[in-house]
Amino acid sequence: MRNNNESVKDSLIGFNAWLEDMPNAMQRFRNSLPIEVEKDLDFSLQSLNTLEKHLIATYENIQQLRALPNASRIADGYAIYIGETFRNVLKDYQPNLWKLMLEEDNVFYNLPVIEINGYTGCPLSLTTACIDRQKGDYWSNILLYVKKNI
Repeated sequence: MRNNNESVKDSLIGFNAWLEDMPNAMQRFRNSLPIEVEKDLDFSLQSLNTLEKHLIATYENIQQLRALPNASRIADGYAIYIGETFRNVLKDYQPNLWKLMLEEDNVFYNLPVIEINGYTGCPLSLTTACIDRQKGDYWSNILLYVKKNI
């Protein structure tokens, strides 16, 4: 039987491997997008709207995305881009980093989150939430709110 320390250690090893692969994952994600979307991805507030509109135009609901054999890779690409964009737009605030949520009572337990000057958010949950909301500016509105309030 594994103890909690071993589980945390394994989670951290996986998280660190994910961080190391992030540049490659970002390139794979960008390569999977239509050129008219990819060309606008500059880690700006406006680029979030371009990407979000593409996501909601591609998937009517989260079940469509989850049904794909590579769903986790697709969702991960969106989450990385969202997180890196938040970090870029809020680059003047510290801390400004990715971390693994290890608080067991947290809804984002064992997921990568961004921590920026008191704000903690889970880009993966933002990815799935925008599909349900079908707005086109959900991510950028959250980012604007965070920027105004940190």
